[in-house]
Amino acid sequence: MEVVTATARDIPRLTETLSAAFDADPVMSWCIRQDAKRPRAMRMCFDYMLRDSVRFGEVTRTADSEGCAIWLPPGKWIGAPSVFEVARALPNFVRWMGFGRVSRWLTMLRLEDEYRPDPPHFYLAFLGVAPPRQGKGYGSTLLAEKLRRLDAERLPAYLESSNIRNNPLYERSGFRVTAEILLPDGPKMWGMWREPAAP
Repeated sequence: MEVVTATARDIPRLTETLSAAFDADPVMSWCIRQDAKRPRAMRMCFDYMLRDSVRFGEVTRTADSEGCAIWLPPGKWIGAPSVFEVARALPNFVRWMGFGRVSRWLTMLRLEDEYRPDPPHFYLAFLGVAPPRQGKGYGSTLLAEKLRRLDAERLPAYLESSNIRNNPLYERSGFRVTAEILLPDGPKMWGMWREPAAP
C-alpha cells in the first residue's frame, strides 16, 4: 500500500474520506451539529483542517485517498485560540456546530492545549480511513510510514485519541496514554505520547 504526501488538489477527496471516517466519532459527534446541516458541516470542518495543514507538507494519504493522516510538525500547532482568533473564526465555528455547540469546541481546544506536552514533537491531528477500508491495514500503514521517519530523525509524536477502539492501534505503534481528558458532560479523550524507537 503506497503512502504519498497530500497536496491542495487532494483536499476535496480527502474531505470526503475524513468526513465519513469520523461520522460516528464520539468527540466529533459531541462538537459538530446534529441537525440536517451536519453532513455539510463535517465536510466544511475537514476542508478547513486540511487547507490549514497541507501547506506544511506533512499530510499523508494512501494512493487511493481512502486513508489520510493530518500531521503537524513541531511548533506549528497553534494551541488554544486567542479572543481575536475566536472572533475571526466564529463564522466557521457556527457553521460547523451551530450556536449552541461553539462553547464545546472552544472547551475542547483549551483542554487539548492544557494537556499537550511541552517538548517539540510531531502532532497527529487526525487519522481517518473510509469505512469500507477500515480494518484492512490502512491506518497502520499510514502510521508506520511517518513513524519510520520520526524514528530516523529522533523525534517524538503526540496525539489525542477520540475513540477508545483506536487506542490499541496506537499502542501497537509505540504510543502510550499520558493523560485522560474528560470533556464536560461529554466523552473522554486520551492523550498519547510516543518516544522515537531505539535505532
